[in-house]
Amino acid sequence: MPLPTPADPIETWEQFALLTFELLREPSSHLFAAVNGWQYPTTWEHLTLLSIIDMLRAEGTKAQPRPWDKPETAATEPLHAEVMAALTALN
Repeated sequence: MPLPTPADPIETWEQFALLTFELLREPSSHLFAAVNGWQYPTTWEHLTLLSIIDMLRAEGTKAQPRPWDKPETAATEPLHAEVMAALTALN
């Protein structure tokens, strides 16, 4: 789906919901960070580096890697169901 422009704004609630879902899947968006209780948005590269650093730190010690809140386990699924229910109510 192409991004809306000022000449071609969002016209339907469905377009709005699709763009919102995209923001909820992207860890570099402020919306994603706020929904998941993060202090700041981050990038996929940053999350990967954190995981690598934890694995290297835990290697050869009794320390366990920290369980980071990965985007796959983020709180986007309940919101998806809520938004879809709201869209159905609007129609």
